[in-house]
Amino acid sequence: MSNNNRAELRIHTKMSEMSGVSSVESYIQKYEEYCLTALAITDKNDVNAYFEAMQNKGPVKIIYGIDFGVTLLAKNNI
Repeated sequence: MSNNNRAELRIHTKMSEMSGVSSVESYIQKYEEYCLTALAITDKNDVNAYFEAMQNKGPVKIIYGIDFGVTLLAKNNI
């Protein structure tokens, strides 16, 4: 395959609560197979997959992020 200058910017790993099913290593293997250059790990409300991702020494660049949900509560002062 040819070099693909493309990055998925929202990957949830198995560390995301009820959202992801694959490990960081399996994503990296697929990205190398498809010659993709970067992937962004944005697990839901945590950064637990970062430790596994930091072990990556291959050609795939890891972009670290978080899919963070915020709930705002307002008090009605009427």
